Amino acid sequence: MIVNIQCAIFLFIAVKLEKVSVLSGRTAELPCDITPPTLDSLYLVLWYKNNSDFPIYNYRQQEIQRDNQMLLLQQQQQHGQESSAGRIHFQFDSHPALLLLSNVGDPDEGDYRCRVDFGRSPTRNVLVQLTVVVPPQKIRIIEDNRQVSSVIGPYDEGDQLSLNCIVTGGRPRPEVSWWLNDKLVDHTYMATSENVVQNILVIPQLERHHLHAILRCQASNYFGVHNNTVQLDLNLRPLWVLINGAEKPLSVGKSYTFECITGGSRPSVNVRWYLHSIQQPSKERITMDGSNTTSTLKLMPTAKDHDAELICLAINPVLAVRNGSIENNGTISSVETRRKLIVHFAPTAELELGRNLKPDSIAEGNDVYFDCRIRSNPPPLRFLWTHEGQTIRENAAAGVIIVEQSLVIRRVSRSHSGRYSCTAVNTEGSGVSNTVQLRVMFQPVCRPGQKILYGVAKHETVVVQCQTDAIPPAHSHRWAFNTSLSDVEGAAEADGTSVISFSPQSDRDYGSLICWARNVIGEQREPCVYRIFLGVRPDPPSNCSVLNQTAEAVEVWCRPGFDGGHPQLFQFEIFDTQSAVLLYNKSGRYPHLRVGNLESGIKLFIQVSAFNQRGRSPLVPLEAYTIKIADKQTGKNKHFP
Repeated sequence: MIVNIQCAIFLFIAVKLEKVSVLSGRTAELPCDITPPTLDSLYLVLWYKNNSDFPIYNYRQQEIQRDNQMLLLQQQQQHGQESSAGRIHFQFDSHPALLLLSNVGDPDEGDYRCRVDFGRSPTRNVLVQLTVVVPPQKIRIIEDNRQVSSVIGPYDEGDQLSLNCIVTGGRPRPEVSWWLNDKLVDHTYMATSENVVQNILVIPQLERHHLHAILRCQASNYFGVHNNTVQLDLNLRPLWVLINGAEKPLSVGKSYTFECITGGSRPSVNVRWYLHSIQQPSKERITMDGSNTTSTLKLMPTAKDHDAELICLAINPVLAVRNGSIENNGTISSVETRRKLIVHFAPTAELELGRNLKPDSIAEGNDVYFDCRIRSNPPPLRFLWTHEGQTIRENAAAGVIIVEQSLVIRRVSRSHSGRYSCTAVNTEGSGVSNTVQLRVMFQPVCRPGQKILYGVAKHETVVVQCQTDAIPPAHSHRWAFNTSLSDVEGAAEADGTSVISFSPQSDRDYGSLICWARNVIGEQREPCVYRIFLGVRPDPPSNCSVLNQTAEAVEVWCRPGFDGGHPQLFQFEIFDTQSAVLLYNKSGRYPHLRVGNLESGIKLFIQVSAFNQRGRSPLVPLEAYTIKIADKQTGKNKHFP
C-alpha cells in the first residue's frame, strides 16, 4: 500500500515522501519517479537506506549514437548487506519505477531514498518510509494464570468471569478487543511490553443467557484480523419448586404421598426432603429433556410433626459443592418450598449445642454440653443419646454425664467429633431428634500414609512435603535437619502444607528432615520426620506369578519392591521360548500385565524388572504358556499388540 504524504525541500533538493506498508514475508514495492523532464534523459538512479552513504542499488543508463539511432545501454548493480543479496530488483519500465524487495522482514524496515540524476535537470530525490507489518504471532486466552481454549467452565451462575487475552507480536501494534456472540463488549487494551498487548475482560456476574455464549478475542492490525474463541459452560441454579399432595390434617400411622416438582437447573438437581431438619428418604425421576425433576415422598407422620414444615429442597449438586453447603436456603445452589403439616402431638425431639458454646471454637480439653428439647404428650419416659449412630452411656469417670434432657462431655478430644442426636420415648412411641455436628479443633498431627522416604543424589534437589491433619489447618511450619537446634529456612506454605527443597552437598547432608506444624490451637507435639538418603536402584519385583492362561492370553502379577527412593517403572519382556523371538515389550507404572492375541500352544519366557533414574533391578524370570486348541481354530490370524 502506497500513500503520498507531502512534498518538501531538503538542502535545496526536491524531495517527495512516500509511505509503503507491506506484510512480513511479502514483496515490498518502493516507488520512484524516474521519468526525465522534457528534452532531458535519465542518467543514474541510486537507492540508499536510512542514513547510509553507500547505495544499496544503482541503475545507470547511457545513450550511444549508432547508425543515426539512439541505443540504450543499461547497467545494473546491487550493493548492500549479504542478507539482501538476490532479493532486490529494479523494475524501471513501470510507472513509477519500483524497487522490488522480496521476502521482507524486520531488518528491512526503515527510510529509503531514491536519487535520480538526469543529463541536464536537477537531481530528484524520493523518500520512501517502509513499514514491515507483522501479524500477531500468538493469541492466548488466560484465566488464573492458565491458558484456556475451546469450552471453558463450567462456571457458576452469578460468578464473576475474568479473562485476559494476551497477544504476542504484530506490527503495527494490534488492537485487541473482546466480542460476545459477535457483539463488541470491550475495546480497552494496553501494551505490557514492546511486543505484547493485552485486554482483560471482566463480566461481573454470569447470567443464564451466558450459557453456551461465544467469547472471541480479536487482534487486528493493518492487514487483517486474527481471532481466538472460547465457549462458556454454566451451572445454573433451579428456578422453581412446588409440592403436590395431601393438604388436609394428617393422621398418625397412615401413609401419605407427596410430590416435589422442580425445574430450571443445570445439571439436574438432587431433591431432598426435610422434616424437622432431618432428611427423609425419597425417590426421584427426571423428564426426558432433563429440565424437570420429580421426587416422591411417602410420609407416615407422627405427632411430632404437628405444625412442622415439610421442606422440599432442590439442590444443584455442583453449585452446592463449590459453595461449601448443600443447604443454603435457596440463595446460590438451590431453591426450596415448604408446607406446614397438621398432625397430632407425639414425642418430638430437637437437639441443640449448649447456648453458651460457639460451634466453631470448640477445642480439645473444652467442656461441651447438649440440650434435647422435647415436645411430648404424655411426657417422655426416657431419653437416648447417640454419637455417630452409637448409643452413648453415662460414664462419669470418663467425663460423660447424662442428666435427663442434657448431655455433658468433659474435656472433649477429637474422637468426640461427629454427629449427635437424642431420642425421646413415651407410651405412644419414640421421637428422634435432628443431628448436631460437633467439630473439635486439635493440634496438628502427621498425616498417615504420606511419603517419608526420599532418595536423592548429591547436588540434586528433592522436594519434601510436610502434610498434617489439624482443625483448623496448620498456618505455619518450622523445619530442622537431624537434631540441629537451628531451623532450616526456605520452606513455602500452601493450604496447610509446607514444602521445602533440599539438596544434599555431602555425606553429612543425609539424615532426617523434621517438621513441626502449628495452628491456632498450638504446635504439634510429635513432629513429622522425613528420611533423606542416597537414592539407589529399585529392588526387583517379588511374588511374581502367571494367572489366567488361555489359548491366546496370559496375565502376570507381581508385588513391587522397594523403589530406591525414586519413582519406579516396571518392564515386561515376553519371548517365544522355542524361537527366542521377543513378542512383547512394555513398561508401566504397575507390576501387572495382560497380553492377548498370542498364538495358542506356545511356551513363553517372561522377564520382569523394575527401574528408576538410578538404574534397573535384577531380572525376575518366569515361564508361561498358552493353551493349545484344535487345529481348525489355530488357523485364525494372530497378531501382537
